[in-house]
Amino acid sequence: MGKGVKISKIWVKKSSSFKAAGRFDIEYYLNMSPTERLETMQLLREMAFKLKAGLRHGKDRKGLRRVIKRVNFIGLNELIKNKRILKRKQDTVDIDILLAAKKRHLY
Repeated sequence: MGKGVKISKIWVKKSSSFKAAGRFDIEYYLNMSPTERLETMQLLREMAFKLKAGLRHGKDRKGLRRVIKRVNFIGLNELIKNKRILKRKQDTVDIDILLAAKKRHLY
C-alpha cells in the first residue's frame, strides 16, 4: 500500500441480518492472507489519516472523530479463548467459524 493508492472497485454484500453480515465479514477477512489483512488495515489507516487531516479546520470534525478509531488485534488463539470464556450465544457461532478457518490453515 504505497502513497497515492486508489480504490478501484467498491462492492456491497447485502445480508439478511447483522448476524449474517458479521459471519460474512469474518469469512471474508479469514480468506485473506495475513499480508492482505495487514495491507487492508494500512490502507484504512491511511484513508482515515487523510480524512482527519482534511477536516482539521472543519465544523464536522467532532462528529467524525467518534467514527474513526484505531483498532487493536489479538491473535486467533487468544480470540477463541476469550470467546469460550464469555460463552455468549454469538460467541458459540464465532468459535465454530474461527476453528473451521484455523483447520483450513487460513490463519
